[in-house]
Amino acid sequence: MAREITLKILANSILSVVAIVALVRLIPYQLKQQAKIQEVKQETQETQSRVSQLRQNFSRNFDPAQSRKIMQELTPKVDPNQRRIFFVNPATKL
Repeated sequence: MAREITLKILANSILSVVAIVALVRLIPYQLKQQAKIQEVKQETQETQSRVSQLRQNFSRNFDPAQSRKIMQELTPKVDPNQRRIFFVNPATKL
């Protein structure tokens, strides 16, 4: 009976040591994976902000009501219906 208990303790000790060694070997791998996950989360947030900005620009660019404003922003031409205003200083008007 003492042999049986000793063998059981020895077998359990060997299994415990193997499990501990396996866990120690897995810790660096797990830390690397967490770092990669953090990097992917950061890239995802950056991409989501860029996508939301592009969506806003897309809806603005294809809005017929704002097509004139967009054309004015992108080209130096002035709308033919728009008049230029020149401010004159009243003191120099003589």
